[in-house]
Amino acid sequence: AGTGITITNAAGSITLASPTPLTPGGRLTLTTATPVLTSSVTAATIIYYTPYVHDLVPIYSGTAWAIFTVAELSITIDVTNHLSGSNYDLFVVNDAGTRRLGTGAAWTTNTARAEALARLNGIWTNNASFTFRYSSVATLTVAANRATYVGTFRASANGQTEFSFGAFSNPATEAKLYLWNMYNRVLVAAQLGDTTATWTYNSATWRQANGSSAFQVSFVRGIDEDAIDGLYTAILQAGVGNDVQIGVGVDSTTAFTGSTAYTSNTILASMPAVYRGTPGLGYHFIAALERSPTAGANTGTFYGQTNNFSTLSYLGRA
Repeated sequence: AGTGITITNAAGSITLASPTPLTPGGRLTLTTATPVLTSSVTAATIIYYTPYVHDLVPIYSGTAWAIFTVAELSITIDVTNHLSGSNYDLFVVNDAGTRRLGTGAAWTTNTARAEALARLNGIWTNNASFTFRYSSVATLTVAANRATYVGTFRASANGQTEFSFGAFSNPATEAKLYLWNMYNRVLVAAQLGDTTATWTYNSATWRQANGSSAFQVSFVRGIDEDAIDGLYTAILQAGVGNDVQIGVGVDSTTAFTGSTAYTSNTILASMPAVYRGTPGLGYHFIAALERSPTAGANTGTFYGQTNNFSTLSYLGRA
């Protein structure tokens, strides 16, 4: 589509004959001028789009691609329109000569968009006309394909989001990777654990490790194309005549996905349970799970991070 590419900056513009646009060069972040986050940011109220590989963003005009230089854009997350537990897509548009970062509507569910995307010349855009919000009081009606999709975020509270890597604590501190980039994704590692020295469990029912609902890594994905690694490693010891088992739950605290590990009859063992795969579009989580499948009179024992043992790790791209 289109007849050429127009490159625009403060000095003017030129039009190239090729109809194929350059991919966006920036990244979404929660800290200004910091395209790759290396420490946790919680309760963030502003999302930035900042240069990373380069400072150019392609935006379709309806007849041709224009490529604009962008120093940094931002949007303040709105407490009325960006609500806790909802996903939102982020776009860059050209508003009569002003580039803006904004969002579409909330996703219908954790895993389904309300407004579809479309790929135009390899660049993801809005599939149909939609309402683009760039502040608490300002919106635009943007025609199909005129908004360049740059990523997705999930609201951790009304008007807030976060990108946190988890921590070792009692109970464990959940990792929440709630900002995802369409372009220029980097590897992200999150790790957490429970600092309780030991705990016991004696039931065949799967539960989160040490009964903690925070023993998990939660994340959002705008496109389901990168695999993730989820690894739960622990030292565990069964009671006499019992087994104990660990696993990684994907969107479940009562069933594992991938491989499990177990030991039996008083044997003390260090074990890994692994999940590798593509969990799907939208919001998901991996959880550290445990059970005693042949529960009897003697309980199984699990050793926590005080002894440098129990760890849930996540590796993915965002």
